[in-house]
Amino acid sequence: MVRVNDRGPFTEGMSLDLSAGAARAIGMRSTQKVSMKRC
Repeated sequence: MVRVNDRGPFTEGMSLDLSAGAARAIGMRSTQKVSMKRC
């Protein structure tokens, strides 16, 4: 799980952009599609 602290600037077709550190923390190795859930 990661916390979203900031929204934007927006890129067409992209809802969320993680930092490299956040992506590593949740096991992502490259650009990929994921499911999101708002808590």
